[in-house]
Amino acid sequence: MRVAPAQDSEMGRGVIALRNITVGELLIQIPKRRALCRASLQTDSPFGSLLSNIRSDSDMLALSVLHELVNINDSDYAPWLRLLPATPSSLLLFTEEELEALEDPEAVKTVHTERHKMWLSWTTLLTDIGRYTTDNGLPSDWLDAKLLGLDFPSYVWARLLIGSRGWLVKNSLYLVPMADFFNFGAYEQPTSQLVDSKVVSRHHVVQDEDDSDSDSALIQVLSERTTAEGEEIFVADGQARDLVYLMHHGFVPRINAVECVSIPMPILDSQERMAGYRIRLVKALGFKEAEFCVSGSVTDQQQVLNWLLIRHMSEAGVECGKRVLLSGLDLRSELSRCAQTGFVGWFYSIDNEDLNQARIDFSRFLHEVISTRWSTTILQDVSLLSQRTYRSLNANRRSAIRYRLRQKQILSDLASYIEAPTMFAYPGPLLARSEL
Repeated sequence: MRVAPAQDSEMGRGVIALRNITVGELLIQIPKRRALCRASLQTDSPFGSLLSNIRSDSDMLALSVLHELVNINDSDYAPWLRLLPATPSSLLLFTEEELEALEDPEAVKTVHTERHKMWLSWTTLLTDIGRYTTDNGLPSDWLDAKLLGLDFPSYVWARLLIGSRGWLVKNSLYLVPMADFFNFGAYEQPTSQLVDSKVVSRHHVVQDEDDSDSDSALIQVLSERTTAEGEEIFVADGQARDLVYLMHHGFVPRINAVECVSIPMPILDSQERMAGYRIRLVKALGFKEAEFCVSGSVTDQQQVLNWLLIRHMSEAGVECGKRVLLSGLDLRSELSRCAQTGFVGWFYSIDNEDLNQARIDFSRFLHEVISTRWSTTILQDVSLLSQRTYRSLNANRRSAIRYRLRQKQILSDLASYIEAPTMFAYPGPLLARSEL
């Protein structure tokens, strides 16, 4: 065996390497006929033709999983079913107190909206079932007998299970028993790849040309990076923010390059003579709205710096930027050159003093956002997650702290970037002065 299930304190059950894994190794394979999907269930279902009348793939899989669970002693999926969590991890199951720990009103609003959508899906399913039983002359408790009662809590359990473990294969939702224990991770490149008989996404490869659902068809997972013995193996989940991971998987990934924090960055409200051109330059950088969601990347940090630069550079610099736009050149690569235009000495001009003050003011503003938006500091959150208090917090509370901590850290890092004097020390003027 190359891999085995293992328990993670934050992400639940996952998969670890039993030995060193190299790129391209087969980690696990499952016969396609053993996977749960619309096609397989409609040909071999205890619900007859009901499933073809259910509009949602998630609802169809939910009914099937609940049926297998009720009949676990006779189920071919018993080993897998016994390993499933009694309570799925999801932001939808956070208590109101745990939601408050996020300190993000918009996130809490999203949770309440998603809970309402879940209830609407439940009522839609009941409508579909009621229509089917009436049209086929079945007793009203026909489905209850197969599931030993169907209620909203069990439906939510199954839907959250599918939402966190389902795989999209060739535009069809699959549950792949045992292979679905790989946890999701936020990385620029995937850590494993799902392989089918056809290419199913940019991370997958062609295994063979047989696209049938024959007994020989397989769903495989191959390694796309080396993994040391004992380390967990993740399946990349694309580019998603922390709230998405919390919603579907109940945890905040350790690394997430796409997480961002919205900060107000108005395009411009000045009435000065060059305001119109400054607005064009700011929009050319990609600032279309009065807010910008900044990540922890240097690229985003540089974008904020460019925004400040355009707002405060000289009129001659704005004219230079205008010529850059008309010539079709890349504004980002030319902006530092334009900012120097018309200066006798970059470090001693009045414009530079104005820019330095703007830098200081914006950094101060970021620190004010951190102190007013959240009730705790970065150091306090780090302390809460330290070994001393770690075990006194449940997993949901720890995830909430990690969620807000990352957002604070993004703004704190941005402030440090903006504060750094070297960010405004362009080499051109220095070389020019040394040659005089």
